[in-house]
Amino acid sequence: MRNYLNERFRNELNTEQFKIETRDVMCYDENEKKLARGRWEIGTGAFISCRYIYEYEDGRVQVESLCFDAPGDEVGEVLVRLHQREFKTKKEEVFAKIDRKEKEILDDFINRRNIEKHIRKPYGRVFTRLLWADKIAEEIGKKFGVEVKVFIDVTSHHWRTYFISSFDSKGMDEERKFEEIKKRVEAVSATRKLYDEDFKKGYKEFHREMLERSKAGQR
Repeated sequence: MRNYLNERFRNELNTEQFKIETRDVMCYDENEKKLARGRWEIGTGAFISCRYIYEYEDGRVQVESLCFDAPGDEVGEVLVRLHQREFKTKKEEVFAKIDRKEKEILDDFINRRNIEKHIRKPYGRVFTRLLWADKIAEEIGKKFGVEVKVFIDVTSHHWRTYFISSFDSKGMDEERKFEEIKKRVEAVSATRKLYDEDFKKGYKEFHREMLERSKAGQR
């Protein structure tokens, strides 16, 4: 697997090769929303479209892209700016208020709720970027015949987002598992690249359409 990845991405890796780790592997479990123990991981420090592959102890295998967004940073900056005048006299209260608001926004962000309300806010673009990423993931997933989706790491305030594709490898022989991983490596890599390539034009049009739809819903 490591040799395949190093050869597949040889033009992007430069000096950063893929490495395998089998000891004390911990990876974020999207199903349980917490860190979980893994059997192994293969990854690289290079900034390429597909960076990590994990196998969890229960046999699930997950292929993960390079992070494409950290919306929590943007949301936090906006909320601090909106409450800037209050900091001088009510610092602790303001921080508590911002923390509560961030949690409310994150809950809606993860569950794709109250979209029209949020996209009219100063931080609204983080929601339309998420929906844009969902759209690309679905399109590429259909093309490759696998499920690709957006994974949101909620273990830090950054809310880093990635494209992932996973499958249950229990009962599979090594040859079939390898083929399933390769299929998902191609799908995740293609999704991450399209997100970058089509962002300037495609996303701007998508954001404008979503904003217009939201405004029309107010009338």
